[in-house]
Amino acid sequence: MDGPTHPPPGTAAPAAAQRPATSAVPDDVVLDAAAALLMTIGVRRTTLAEVARQAGVSRMTLYRRWPDLRSLVRDVMTREWARIVVPGAMAAGDGTAGTDPAATRAELVRSLVATAQAFQSNPLFLRICATDGELLAPYILERLGTTQLLVLDLLRERLAAARAVGAVRAGDPAAQARMVLLATQSYVLSAGALGDEVAREALAHELYLMLDGYLSPPEGPPPVVESPPPGGSRPAEHREHPGAQK
Repeated sequence: MDGPTHPPPGTAAPAAAQRPATSAVPDDVVLDAAAALLMTIGVRRTTLAEVARQAGVSRMTLYRRWPDLRSLVRDVMTREWARIVVPGAMAAGDGTAGTDPAATRAELVRSLVATAQAFQSNPLFLRICATDGELLAPYILERLGTTQLLVLDLLRERLAAARAVGAVRAGDPAAQARMVLLATQSYVLSAGALGDEVAREALAHELYLMLDGYLSPPEGPPPVVESPPPGGSRPAEHREHPGAQK
């Protein structure tokens, strides 16, 4: 049986031999190559073959990890969005550091607004919104993506911690987290469609006020809710309609 052949001294090895083995290729190398292509030529013109060439790996190496372009683009977006969300969550703290409930809530809300603004200035996010917005549609209309699930987990933890120190009103942290995500996500995705009649800084301030107002505990003692009498509910008080004849 013939043994492996080697190139003559002083000559370069074939390109395939220069490519790293599958197990030696970090995902970030491929994701970086894909992100660069998405920025320069867009999703419609990007192919797995071109990503492989850009990353310096074989197409088979790529296919074993990502069977199609959609799965690769999904991982690119997940990595990029996580790089925005996680630092924002760290900036929010754990909700227990401050002794002033209002200051603790302000820190949380500021981090939410800053994270939203980071999305609006992220080059890849802007590129996808401008040319390939359909990539985001499933995560708005059909299902939650990996990043949205991460956001909900982080929000639940921080809202529960902030509530424990009186910084956030009583309520289900899971429900509150979903409403905060819906409001902030709408701001991120739709603010650009409103045009520039109102400055982005002004809109960001309004987002801050909205989130702060939504999460703030009510002022004064909570309202007293009377229990119904034993044996059934209290009869409704009869009130005559203002237009009724006397």
